Parts: sequence; structure tokens; C-alpha cells
Amino acid sequence: MGYLLLLEDREMDDKDFKRVLEDGEKLLAYFESDLTRDGRFGCSYLLVTDKRAVVCDADLKVEVSVNLRDIRSVSVKDYIGNAELMVTLKDESVVILTRFSRALRKRFGDASRLLENLAFLRRVRREQVYEEEEVAAKTGTLRSILRFVLPYKWVLAAGMVAGVCGIFLGLLPPYFMKMLIDDVILGHKEELLAQVILAIIATQATSSLLGVVRSYSLSYVSLKAMYSIRIHLFKHIMRFQPSILDRYEAGRLISRITDDVGRVNWFLSWGLEQLLRSSISLISVSAMILLLEPRLSLIALIPMPILGLGVFLFRRKAR
Repeated sequence: MGYLLLLEDREMDDKDFKRVLEDGEKLLAYFESDLTRDGRFGCSYLLVTDKRAVVCDADLKVEVSVNLRDIRSVSVKDYIGNAELMVTLKDESVVILTRFSRALRKRFGDASRLLENLAFLRRVRREQVYEEEEVAAKTGTLRSILRFVLPYKWVLAAGMVAGVCGIFLGLLPPYFMKMLIDDVILGHKEELLAQVILAIIATQATSSLLGVVRSYSLSYVSLKAMYSIRIHLFKHIMRFQPSILDRYEAGRLISRITDDVGRVNWFLSWGLEQLLRSSISLISVSAMILLLEPRLSLIALIPMPILGLGVFLFRRKAR
């Protein structure tokens, strides 16, 4: 009594457990106890399938059936002379599966670990399916990160608009300097001097104010998103079984989490902004120099195709 059998496609030994199984269900192992669920001496069985944990009496009458996907944790509680195997479900309820004497403590310790690992594997498999479905519906990693930013989309939009306006304002001082040299100094239009100077001062002041709005908005969004990501990761890790976490060093796990979240924070607060600013700056500066001096701008833009080809080749090599 009290032995464990891992079953393949061979005979079911002395007991015909097939009538306990559901359609398409496969029996992985069974444990025989020397106590009934109410603590009396007798025979009972714990069947572990690929879907459920089932407890039967000596006549194979089902007393308890628990779906593996509903199990949150598994534990063994010791008493004087006997012990019981119990599971905690996702709704925080506790179900006692079976009782056994202390002589079978090691065997049912194996049963506890088996149930724990099977429940974890089913949960991981289900989460992987959900993640694959989510990834298939998205266009890439950027969108999966930005879902944490959606609650703060208006603050992010304000920061982006301030950044774009700051880029365009940064293009005006060269134009004002052109007016100052061509019209005021060389053209002897002294009446425009005050207007040009005031325009330069107003442009710089407005650009600085927009820079403050941009920096504050993006920093606010990145910190809020980082907080949401950390909460999401913490809840995800708390669903792991203790035996799974025992395989990894706590310092290594925490280091990975903080480092990865820090990189996401850097991307949202600086990388995303620089990507947008660089793209808009390249287009707007190219348009501005084409308007001011078309022939000189064409000469300056000659290296651009070569640079683009170099970036493309480097990106392929890096991947």
C-alpha cells in the first residue's frame, strides 16, 4: 500500500480506473492510501490525470474531483500519526484531497510535488497560448509595451505635441538670422531689427517652456508605466509555485526584473522621444535647407543614401 505507479499504455493492474476517467483523459499516476478521507482505516485512491486530481474510495466511487487549472498551491499538513494532502484553489478555498498515515508521508510528498508541477505546467501552457494569441494580434514589441501607457495617453500626447512644436520652433532661429544679415545689416532695414530680436527671444522662451512640458509629461508617463509593469510582473511571479521559485536565485530574479523594467523606463522617457524627434528633425531640417538654399542642400544630402545603406546592413548583421 502507499505506492506510486506511473502509467503508460499498459494494463491498469488490479483496479480498473478507466471508468473513473472522462473521455480523452489520461491517467498519469495513482497513489493508494491506508486511510479514508474521514480519517478511518481503509483504502482510498488519489488519481492524477492530465486534467484532474481525483479521490476515490475502495469501490472507486469518486469523492473529490479538482481540475488542475483551478489549483493555486498544494501542501501537506502533518498531524500526530497521520497527515492530509490539501490544495488551495484560485478562489482561496481549501480542498482536502486525502488522508494517510505517517508511514506514507514520503509517498504523498511525491504526490504533492507531482500535482504542483502539473498545475504549474498547465498554467504556463495556458498563459503561453494567451501570449501567442496576443502577439499574433499585435505588430511587435513596441505595441505590447505601449499598452501600459494607454491609461496615460493624453499626458503622453501632450508631451509629444510639445516636443514636435519645440522641433519646429528650433528651426526658426536660423531663418531669423538670415533676415538679420540679409535684410537688416545688408539691406539697411534698421526698422526690422527690434522685430527680429523680439522674435528670436520669444522663440527661445517658448521653446524652453515647451521643453519643460515635454520632459515632465514623458517622465510622468514613463514612471507610471514602470510602476504598472512592476505590479504586473509581481502578480505574474506570485502565481508561480514555491518549488519553481526555489530553482532560481532571488537576487538574479530581482536583478533581471529591475534591469528590464529600467530599460523600458529609459525607452519611454528618452528613446521614444528621441526616435520621434530625430525623424521629424531630419524631415523638417531637410525641407528648411531646401527652401533656403536648394543647390547647397542637394550637395549636403549626397551622403544620405550611403548612410541609409550602412544602417540597413548594420541592422541585419546585428540581428
